[in-house]
Amino acid sequence: MLDLRQLALLIAASSLVLSLFHPLTDITRNHKRRLNEIIARSPLAVEE
Repeated sequence: MLDLRQLALLIAASSLVLSLFHPLTDITRNHKRRLNEIIARSPLAVEE
C-alpha cells in the first residue's frame, strides 16, 4: 500500500516524464497545475 509521500513522489515522477516527452501539450500543463494544487494542500508541503 502506498503512503501519501510515495504517492506524491510517484505523481511527481510521472508528471516529470510527461513534461519531458510532451512539453507543449495542454494535458501536461493541466497535470502540472493539478499536481501543484495537490501538493499545496497536502501535509508534504508543510515539511519543506
